[in-house]
Amino acid sequence: MFKYLLLLFIPFILQAQTPESPIEVDKSLIPQYVSLEENNVYDVEIIVFAYTNQLPNIQTYTNKAIFDDSTALDLATKPDDLNFVNIVTNDEPDLSSDDPDTKAGQRNYTVPMTIEKDDQLALTWFNHIEDDFKFTAIWEKLLKQSNIIPLVHRSWRQVETPYTDPVFVKIINSFDDENQIDNSKSIVNENQIKESTSIVEDNLSNDFFVVTDEDQLTDSFIMPDYTLSGMVALSKGRYTHFENKLNLYRVAIDEDGNILKNMVFSLNEKKQIKADELNYFDSPWIGSIVKITEFKGEVDLKEVIEDE
Repeated sequence: MFKYLLLLFIPFILQAQTPESPIEVDKSLIPQYVSLEENNVYDVEIIVFAYTNQLPNIQTYTNKAIFDDSTALDLATKPDDLNFVNIVTNDEPDLSSDDPDTKAGQRNYTVPMTIEKDDQLALTWFNHIEDDFKFTAIWEKLLKQSNIIPLVHRSWRQVETPYTDPVFVKIINSFDDENQIDNSKSIVNENQIKESTSIVEDNLSNDFFVVTDEDQLTDSFIMPDYTLSGMVALSKGRYTHFENKLNLYRVAIDEDGNILKNMVFSLNEKKQIKADELNYFDSPWIGSIVKITEFKGEVDLKEVIEDE
């Protein structure tokens, strides 16, 4: 009897844990406009940092599994020709143009015709510029900590995605951007790594390659010290959750200063969060500070109307 009753309630349990209208993200159409009437849109800001702890015994430590971030979104900044907020009209899009660029633009950014007139559309899935970051003071404070190295500072706008199938955003750090890693805190600096491997020099660019398989980490391929890769996701089921799947690559050296190999640590944590609150994710080697802020659209909508 108990099993029978349980089977009857399973559909209701599943329904309570999944969003009513799961978002399907088409990578080919990013960035995308979504209805603020039908979707929750958030600004996400994150700082990822590493601790300068002494590395464990290289003979006994087992590297953490490297997360496969090949399906994560690699976001770019907002295109200049797109507004933060648009107003929906019921006019049919003109797809008769012979101009390939015009057709592509209409295909990518056309407003869904199922949305009611005068609904606000928010642009999503794009990176904010540094001028819009809110954690600048936190980043600068972390830079002054002797036992911490801040690795990544990012902010972007996105729509909520399903808890059962979240959309991940790719997170990697670069070694030649404005937020340079302070190698003076590291036991291995960039020059030492360059002298010890023939490939690392190519890795020190904005789009440097990050290994996705532990078997690729060999004596001839050493990731720069404090390399970060992985992905994060904001999702909604019954509650809002944020998930970190991040890898930190450290470089082990012997007593004579010879580079031995990479040691891989991870931050793999998913927990419930609330909007407008600072949320901390932590491990002995790597941590993150995250805040989500719901985007309502009123301010940007006013700016759009004044410009027209």
